[in-house]
Amino acid sequence: VEPVLGSENVGGVTINYLFPTLVVILLMFSGMLLAATLEVREKTDKVHFKNFIAPPSQISFLLGNFLANFFVVLVQAGVLFFAGFFFFASALLDVWVDLAIILVLLGATFVLLGMLLGSLFRNEETVLIASVSIGFILLFLSGTVVPSEVLPASFKWVSAYNPFALGDFLLNKTLLFHTGLNVAEMKLAVLSLCGWVAGLAVLTFISRKLLVRAL
Repeated sequence: VEPVLGSENVGGVTINYLFPTLVVILLMFSGMLLAATLEVREKTDKVHFKNFIAPPSQISFLLGNFLANFFVVLVQAGVLFFAGFFFFASALLDVWVDLAIILVLLGATFVLLGMLLGSLFRNEETVLIASVSIGFILLFLSGTVVPSEVLPASFKWVSAYNPFALGDFLLNKTLLFHTGLNVAEMKLAVLSLCGWVAGLAVLTFISRKLLVRAL
C-alpha cells in the first residue's frame, strides 16, 4: 500500500499527516484575528459614524470587509500550499477543485466568525483574547489535541459539527485518501460548513444592524 502523499519525515512525523491540520489552524487563527481586529478598528475610527450615514448600504460595507479579509486569508493559505507543492505536487494537482471548495468554505467560516466577534466587542485587547480563546476551544473539541472518544457525551455532538473538525476531516480525506466530495459523509461535512457560513453571515448582519440602532 502506497501513501497518497509523500512520506517526507519531520521529527519522526510525516508531513502528509500534519499538513491538513496546519492548514486549518492557519485559516482559523488568521481569519478570526484579522477580521475581528479590523472590525474593532473600524468601530473606533473617527470616520465610523460617517460610514453608517453614507449612502452605501450596510450590506455593501459588510461585503467589502468580508472580501478584503477573505482575500488575505486565501493568500496565506496559498503560500502554505505553495510550500507543500514541493513535497506532494501530484496529490495536490489531482484534487485541486475539491481543495478550492473546502478552502473557500473554511476561509469564509472563520472570517465571518471573526467579523461577528469584532462587532460584539469594543476594544482590540478584548476581541483578541476572545478570538484566541474560541480558537483554542474549537481546536480542543476537534479531536486533534484530545481524541473525541474520551470527551464527555455532551461534547461529542459539538465536536462533530465543530468547523475546525469539519475542515480537518475534509482536508484529510481529500489529501490523504483522495475521497471526492460526492461521497455521502463528505457531502454532510460540506453542508455543515455551508450552514456555518449562512448562520454566521446572518448573525453578523444582525449585530451590525443593532450597532447602527445603538448609534
